[in-house]
Amino acid sequence: MQIVESWLAPYRPYLEPAAFAEAVAGAMPSGGNSQAPDALFRDLLSPIDGYGLATKTLSHLFAESSRTGSVEATPEAVVDFYFPHVATAKQLLAGNVASLAEAYLKLGQIRASEISTAVAYLAGDRSSVVLSLLAGMAVREGRLEEGEAVSKEAADLHPDRPETAYYEALLRLARRDEESGTRLLKALAERHPAYRPAWGLLLDRLLSLGRREAAEIALAATRHHPRVPQLWEGLALAHRQAGEFAGALEAMRQALRLADESIGLSTQEVLGLQLTAALVEEDAGLFDNALRRYRGLLESGQEQPAVFAHAASCLRRAGKRQEAAELLRKGLRLFPGEPQLLSNLGELLFEAGADGEAFQLLQRAAEAEPARTGNILLMASICLRNRRFDTAAELAGAVAKADASRAVEALVLVGDAFRYQGALDAAREVYRAALARAPNLGELRARLEQAQDALGNC
Repeated sequence: MQIVESWLAPYRPYLEPAAFAEAVAGAMPSGGNSQAPDALFRDLLSPIDGYGLATKTLSHLFAESSRTGSVEATPEAVVDFYFPHVATAKQLLAGNVASLAEAYLKLGQIRASEISTAVAYLAGDRSSVVLSLLAGMAVREGRLEEGEAVSKEAADLHPDRPETAYYEALLRLARRDEESGTRLLKALAERHPAYRPAWGLLLDRLLSLGRREAAEIALAATRHHPRVPQLWEGLALAHRQAGEFAGALEAMRQALRLADESIGLSTQEVLGLQLTAALVEEDAGLFDNALRRYRGLLESGQEQPAVFAHAASCLRRAGKRQEAAELLRKGLRLFPGEPQLLSNLGELLFEAGADGEAFQLLQRAAEAEPARTGNILLMASICLRNRRFDTAAELAGAVAKADASRAVEALVLVGDAFRYQGALDAAREVYRAALARAPNLGELRARLEQAQDALGNC
């Protein structure tokens, strides 16, 4: 197709084998595993591998497998694991660049995979593997028109292949057609239950949309793929989302057991499971367990904003506020503009009475994420505590107008600001407006009565 050919034109020079090998080698990480010298693979691949490309690829796959303990450290085992559809190593390079593209994608070497995919397509390979990889490449690059052309070609040539429907669903989701994409994924999972990617993406979408059916889908996924840790993780997240923490904990225990036994998980995937386990434990009130996991993640180099924030939250719940503040400050040194860390440290300092620094942090968080109105309400509370009544009323009033879910809380602050200034009529009217929204709020009724009593004494 012309639109696809035009998109891939920059890859044409790599149709020449030496240029292809050089480009892919340049996209791969340098170095290797000392236990996996290239010589291990030469007997398998020579003389087919004239440019050393498959040798280099397999060496990197071997290095990854040795590091993660995913497969037995032999060349044959590596080939069997990463290329289950290839009968022998020598078939690997029998013009099968698509196999290399798949292997690079498994390694996380996206650029090397994209070069291989483009070259395979330009060389005339229209297999379902190449077309699905190319569709995924188009989605990553935001080239939806080209992706649709590839998806149509795949549907014409391979209408019954599950990857054809999978990448069509991916394109619909990329076009923000959530309902259509989700329906297609459901149909695909029902028609091809053995096609694991459909279950994973479907579950991810249902969780992100907050759908109640996520737990049901996750259970079905684990029935069809009982040895996949990520699907049990999805079940745990579905239970967590529904507030069913006992089920979430049990599903996460199963996910971690399977991860310990798995031969195909990367280090990053294992650490991701540990993070989910910590989140589930924190929500279930197992703060000590969660904190141990968060500390382990930080010690493993997983210095992500969310890990700092949640670890600090566990410390705060344990009464270790100083340690929590130090951890949040460390996080902000690494991620100086991160709203979650700014907000959490601001709230911690507000509780400690350090109003000046707390206000500055909350202001930065509010500027970064205006929709998180809780930061603005805390700023209003700081102003109220420091007798800056006009600013408090202005900040809280803006939240009352902008965020219906926090309107009552905001109106109470506005009423308090008026009451402390002696503007009792205005305070009474604001309290009444808040009481109309929350008629059963006893604290609010007490405030209104105080304002009325004060007016009666004037």
